[in-house]
Amino acid sequence: GETRYSLCILPLGGYVKMMGDEPGSEEAQAERSFLGQRYLSKFAIVVAGSAANIILSLILFIAVFRIGVALPAPKVGDVIYGYPAYYAGLETGDVIVSVNDRGDVDFSDLQIAVALTPPGRAVHVRLDRDGQLLEKTLYPIAAGEGISTVGITSYPTLEIGDFLRITVPENDDGPRTIESPARAAGLSHGWVITEFNNHPVDSWYDLTAKLYANGLAPYTLTARKADREDTFEITPVRDPTPTLGISPATLETESVAPGSLAAEMGIEAGDRLKGLGEHNAESAMHLFYLISVSAASPPALRISRDGVSMSLEWPESMINAAEFFEGLEMKLNTVVGVVVPGSAAQMIGIRPGDRISQINGEPVAAFEDIRRALGQSGEGSIEVNWQRSGETLQGSFEPVVIDISPGVETWMRKLGLADACRVGLTKAWDFASQVYIIISRALTGDRGIMRGLGGPVTIARASYQIASRQSPTEFMLWLAIISINLGIVNLLPIPLLDGGHLVVFTIERLKGSPLSLRTQIAIQYVGLLLILTLFIFVTYQDILRIFQ
Repeated sequence: GETRYSLCILPLGGYVKMMGDEPGSEEAQAERSFLGQRYLSKFAIVVAGSAANIILSLILFIAVFRIGVALPAPKVGDVIYGYPAYYAGLETGDVIVSVNDRGDVDFSDLQIAVALTPPGRAVHVRLDRDGQLLEKTLYPIAAGEGISTVGITSYPTLEIGDFLRITVPENDDGPRTIESPARAAGLSHGWVITEFNNHPVDSWYDLTAKLYANGLAPYTLTARKADREDTFEITPVRDPTPTLGISPATLETESVAPGSLAAEMGIEAGDRLKGLGEHNAESAMHLFYLISVSAASPPALRISRDGVSMSLEWPESMINAAEFFEGLEMKLNTVVGVVVPGSAAQMIGIRPGDRISQINGEPVAAFEDIRRALGQSGEGSIEVNWQRSGETLQGSFEPVVIDISPGVETWMRKLGLADACRVGLTKAWDFASQVYIIISRALTGDRGIMRGLGGPVTIARASYQIASRQSPTEFMLWLAIISINLGIVNLLPIPLLDGGHLVVFTIERLKGSPLSLRTQIAIQYVGLLLILTLFIFVTYQDILRIFQ
């Protein structure tokens, strides 16, 4: 009839073409043509598509909370040393009560709030720690791809979430991949580990401690899945790139890049960075955090040069810690500044302030020597010597790969109709507003946000993973997120999109006459160019992610 409906396999999608929707065509002059309709009629027709997406997403959001959906529990897992959460005092097991004064949250609410907060801005959280309510302020730092982080993970469970791919570094035959020993033994996604070597395990952290202590010796894991329980015999593999789990304490500069922010401030090679304002820095990571926290108005940077203390003022009102450190190369000695919790260094007794002196009997004078010696350690255990208060201490460890990734602790949200509507609509608003936050940051020159965009390939991969591994309601939640994204993006004032049509119709209404045919065609070509460019860019990003 007058309207053409099209569904296409290649490219996947479709469209609706109304009679007389092409400027300058003969059909456009007809009384029943799309362009011949009154302003309000055209407005309603154009908005209808996006409105349908948004209404569908609202229905799905409410439905998933009414039926019941498992979301990441609001519980803190790993707190990474040197990141904002560590300095703010968060601890493993803390329960998140509210984020920015909003209660009834899950872990993803905190993740999203942090991810979309520019570095240096505050995120306020309220925690429950063993029945005690605590107020904490987090200052996110840049994490790449335009997002921010505070350095925490969701609380892990003993259910197997995935398996690590073990890649042996390049040699004459090139890199090779070793199959996960746990997967090879018969374990798969969904098994819940209950025992290690016939001894009960009560948490993921308990299991990893036992695995590290066991080293390269064969072991057994007992696990259950549904009504079945079985014991699996596993022979672990040696970590092809062993690490101690330490960072150097040095704050002395090795070199300063010409034209960098550090050079502009007057920093020279050999300077020792001491702190910011009244705060002393214990490591480069700590100084990174101090700069990020006070990025809007940073106090003077304190340094020491040839034994003389100096204060250097920042040249800009808003400082990016990553930009500051990009221009610096630090002198990495063998004095330990950071010992990562659960690492080999902690297991054998290394402490901050110790100086690593030998790896497998080979003397080390710089941090790079430690890395090289660990990489060349061959088979068996690795012996480490270190100095503490004039005393030589020694320990050894076997660098084992923990090839199992844990699942995430979840909580079931099955609510009554009123609460399902309240929580569902709140979630819908959150995801709708995030679209505009991301776009505004992209338009203001945040290249990281652009690198983080995904297109059809990413959507297809994520959809497959969610559909194959998660519940129907979790897949419904994913569809709701996709649907509201489509609805909101389609209303953006970009030519060829619904929002672009609305802008043109509004201009014509105010002008009192249609735009010239040349202008309308030019607008459509500009819109087509923008959309094709974006499509090619996000598809390139999608493919790049697959190979990375």
